[in-house]
Amino acid sequence: MNKNRKKILTAIIALIVVFFIALSIIPKLLFKGQLGGYGGGFFDPNRVIDVDIIKIAQEEIIISKEFPARVNAYKISQIRPEISGIIEKITFIEGSKVKKGQQLYQINDSVQKAEIKQAQLNYEAAKSQATRFKKLLQVEGISKQEYEDILSKEALAKAKLANAKDQIDQTKVLAPISGNINKTNFTVGALVTANQETELTTITSLSPIYVDITQPTSQIIKNSNNLKVSLIIDNKPYSEIGTIQFQQSFIDQSTDSITLRAKFNNKSQQLIPGMFVNAFIHIKEYMAITVPQSAVMRQQDGSLMVFIINKDNIATPRIIQADQLYNNKWIVKKGLKEGEIIINKGLFKIRPNAKVKYDLNNK
Repeated sequence: MNKNRKKILTAIIALIVVFFIALSIIPKLLFKGQLGGYGGGFFDPNRVIDVDIIKIAQEEIIISKEFPARVNAYKISQIRPEISGIIEKITFIEGSKVKKGQQLYQINDSVQKAEIKQAQLNYEAAKSQATRFKKLLQVEGISKQEYEDILSKEALAKAKLANAKDQIDQTKVLAPISGNINKTNFTVGALVTANQETELTTITSLSPIYVDITQPTSQIIKNSNNLKVSLIIDNKPYSEIGTIQFQQSFIDQSTDSITLRAKFNNKSQQLIPGMFVNAFIHIKEYMAITVPQSAVMRQQDGSLMVFIINKDNIATPRIIQADQLYNNKWIVKKGLKEGEIIINKGLFKIRPNAKVKYDLNNK
């Protein structure tokens, strides 16, 4: 019984050994060990293989550093009344865009109208009196001092009339800037006072807009003015590119950081004050040839290889030099030229000097 067990165990061990030997020999028999295991073997030399291809071209490479950032308004205006009174009318739609000089509120102006009427009467009376006194002065009917006094009275009456007109203009609350207007904090019928603490509403200019970037002192970028900045919002790239306007000249001791301010046109008005974003400061920009990782094979010696398709549609291997990835692509330092065509994807089915076909329109 023990002898049978030993025979069975010996047979199992022998099968395992044969299995591992087969695993090491079969690939060599199939591919003959060329270029890390690709090529030769039992492939039909007349077979034409359909392949996906890429036409080699240069791509802009952007070396950047990522920092947290927050959006701030380029302009923001808190609207307050310059005169006291009761709101008679609100002339804007909350949340809409308004233009500089557009009327927003109408404050009751009955008091100002009465003051203008009285100031006008006072001014006309003073003016008429000044005319009479001028004639009297010419015949020495009054002294020069009396005439100068009446001229001062006329000037004062004129100034009061002008002030009364300014006061009635102030009953019309106008937009000091163009932008998006927020909700109103007061309704029709509310009493407001000149320069009160609570604003009537606010206007925010969204285009252009600022993005303030927090930069730790350990990662300070020197000479950062005018560097380009790109943004990521909710894991999606923002379409516009901004530029750094200035770098804060002192370090915030509480956060051990400085602030960089970038300016964006924000034509789409996607950026809103208070929003947190990820900012990428472009440290360096240059053009280089790139190839997807799917088009590259790593050899047993660690080198990288691609299959070039020549003018006769023959796939030939070529070693390239690339040691850096950018957006899941290899940045090629040496080995490829613009306009060359390489195979992309499915490299396992390609052997050296294989005949291939492809659709150039699907590159």
